[in-house]
Amino acid sequence: MRAVLFLIILAALAECGNIRNNVKTTSVPDSTMNKNNTSKHETKLLKPDTALKVEIRNTSYADTNGMKLPTRFTADVYKGGYRVQSFEYVFDFNDGEPNQGFDLKTNMTDVDFDGNDDILIYLGSYGNQGVEYYDCYLWNSSKGFFVHFPEFTTIENPVISSAANLIFSSARVSAAGYEYSKYKIRNRRLVKISTLNQTVTPDRTSRFTETTFNNKGQELKHSVVSIEKVKADGWPGVVQ
Repeated sequence: MRAVLFLIILAALAECGNIRNNVKTTSVPDSTMNKNNTSKHETKLLKPDTALKVEIRNTSYADTNGMKLPTRFTADVYKGGYRVQSFEYVFDFNDGEPNQGFDLKTNMTDVDFDGNDDILIYLGSYGNQGVEYYDCYLWNSSKGFFVHFPEFTTIENPVISSAANLIFSSARVSAAGYEYSKYKIRNRRLVKISTLNQTVTPDRTSRFTETTFNNKGQELKHSVVSIEKVKADGWPGVVQ
């Protein structure tokens, strides 16, 4: 009896070791289709140092202009081994279809920097510049479940910086111009902190103008300055 108990304890310890070695953020693998046009697998997004887990299942697809695009999936949220939430996510491509090569991807990361992982759902890349968009669900600690945060879909090419506790966006606005923005999520609202406009001159020199936003309106912070100035002022590698 003691030998059996010892083996059970060893197996439990080995399993705990495997969980601790999992990566923090896991992307959804490519879907395997069956005859009913629904993915066979269940995808698990697991943050190893918490009891929060999200399982994505029953992903459905449709053929659209030669592309197989996802139409919906079901997400089950577990905490402490108990299911605390289920929701169905429906993709909306009515405003335009993504570029060819779209893959369904989701991951978990702390979007609002409250110490809890949130869910990001990849919506694809669009246009000649391949601008990427994501949808988002924020974890609500007081309610104990995820809440849809559709404002995140307005951010172009989002980069989440845990070092700066900011969300950065970037987009090409003309043949010789780029625009970058800083965002924070405050009280579950997306707030734009500042915008940086880059102009590339014929001699390939970049000049930057930064505008900040606050309760009083907007204010010009930098006007036609060098890239060294803006990088020193808190703009990371998203700036070209």
